Amino acid sequence: MARRPKREIRDARFRCLDHDHRFTAKVPQLGHYVAESAEPVRWVVLSTDGVTCPYCGSPRVEVVED
Repeated sequence: MARRPKREIRDARFRCLDHDHRFTAKVPQLGHYVAESAEPVRWVVLSTDGVTCPYCGSPRVEVVED
């Protein structure tokens, strides 16, 4: 039986679209499970609302996937 996704506030990596700055911020994320794992295998950022670049203040950011 599949487990329900887990919601948490976690660190995520971002990139500023204006100046290419890299930084981390805490944002809501959804953890997805597979049948063979007791822990989430993939975390997805739910929203970037309120995230701004700490270096230049730009709200134009994107999530950096590993």
